[in-house]
Amino acid sequence: MTLRPRNSVCVRIGLALVFALGSLQAGAGVAVEGLRLWRGTDHTRLVFDVDGPVRHSLTEMHDPERLIIDVENGELAAALHAVDISSTQVQRIRSGKYGADRLRIVLDLHGKVKQKSFVLGPSSGQGNRLVVDLFGPVPRQAPAPVVPTVPAEPVARAVAASPAPPQPQAQVQHQSPAQPGPQPVARSEEPAPVVRAPLPKQPLRGRNILVAIDAGHGGEDPGAIGPGRIREKDVVLAIARELEKKVNATPGYRATMVRKGDYFIPLFKRRDIARESGADLFVSIHADAFTHARARGSSVYALSPRGATSVSAAFLAQRENGADLIGGVDLGAKDKVLASVLTDLSMTATMDASLGAGGRVLNSMGRIAHLHKRRVEQAGFAVLKSPDMPSILVETGFISNPLEAERLGNAGYQRNMAAAIFAGVSDYFMSSPPPETMVAMSVRAGARPSEYIISRGDTLAGIAERYRVSVADIVRTNGLGGGNDIRAGQTIVIPQT
Repeated sequence: MTLRPRNSVCVRIGLALVFALGSLQAGAGVAVEGLRLWRGTDHTRLVFDVDGPVRHSLTEMHDPERLIIDVENGELAAALHAVDISSTQVQRIRSGKYGADRLRIVLDLHGKVKQKSFVLGPSSGQGNRLVVDLFGPVPRQAPAPVVPTVPAEPVARAVAASPAPPQPQAQVQHQSPAQPGPQPVARSEEPAPVVRAPLPKQPLRGRNILVAIDAGHGGEDPGAIGPGRIREKDVVLAIARELEKKVNATPGYRATMVRKGDYFIPLFKRRDIARESGADLFVSIHADAFTHARARGSSVYALSPRGATSVSAAFLAQRENGADLIGGVDLGAKDKVLASVLTDLSMTATMDASLGAGGRVLNSMGRIAHLHKRRVEQAGFAVLKSPDMPSILVETGFISNPLEAERLGNAGYQRNMAAAIFAGVSDYFMSSPPPETMVAMSVRAGARPSEYIISRGDTLAGIAERYRVSVADIVRTNGLGGGNDIRAGQTIVIPQT
């Protein structure tokens, strides 16, 4: 006699529950809750916000050109056709149900494109996303007709059986960039292509010093988000634009902006844009964040090939380098290249120059802001890894701190921060001007800053040699008594003799 009947009943019940749960999961739908669009320097990015993990496929169709996005178990919960698609590769967007378990989104294109797609899980305050990148030429004025919602089945049949009818060409008013704050559809100004402009020929005056200004994050990557939903990408772009004005208003200097609008640029490409422009200095502007609101203060970072100099530097480098995960870029394939670059002897000199420039900027920022660290920190920032260009990363303050977030959102404080950054940059180049520049020729002709901020490691003998004055004159002008009573952060006057 056995108990098999009872056991078999339990097994059958268990299997029934498993199949029932499986069928419920298979039938669970994924809602497409919205569409956001960014125009990059070389591509257009479409970000579909979804309410859960998503499975999808892409299909290209030709004559006319179309890209079909099929979302498994997808449901449409937003009006995709309302998105502004002017100045993109997309002519119009259609959508509808295809079969019983598939949402079909059709992008009618102006011409052939290369495409890439990937999915992102929740991160940086955002939910699940399906990202589609389109690479290809953009018409000078792309039409953006408003198409009414099309019934589900006719769309599916039209996609499968017949090409989309041509749309009438229409003049489009370009939209201005989106303002900070939640927006149903993100709009950005169309960035101009990065072109290396020829430096002016100035045989008697020397060339301008070129400063590459990089506003961190952008597009679908908002960076850190502070109280009141203030976004790092908006704050740093505003400061970067003020810094650009300061640089261009100063004789002997010229600025080039790495990011000109609200769009995302991968970290390695930011560095490459600056190098291709022939920049003498790369300045990446950010706003810090930490796990508690008490952290405060401004910081300056330079590259470290052997790791971070503090726990906070390591935390920040991990957070900033992770921005490329949001952009869908795999840095793993580039690690060997970067490692070989770091072994180049020229990197040592570049890092020394970065530390020198960073020290001057940090001291200058200390005049208007509390400093989180009173020395230049070092960490393995991907954006700073350039073998032939001094590079610094400026953290203007903690956006996670309510008081500093309020300041960073103030236009007047943004101007003051930009002025402080440029004062440090100018001070550095007055002490170490690139050869054949207008600044170098001015220094050789006797020009020098009226004030100098002592950096760590400075000596009076070194300062005197740099500015071609005597140690005795510096001591007498500044009343230094014994002559060696100087400290980092101290401001002294350079005698004009």
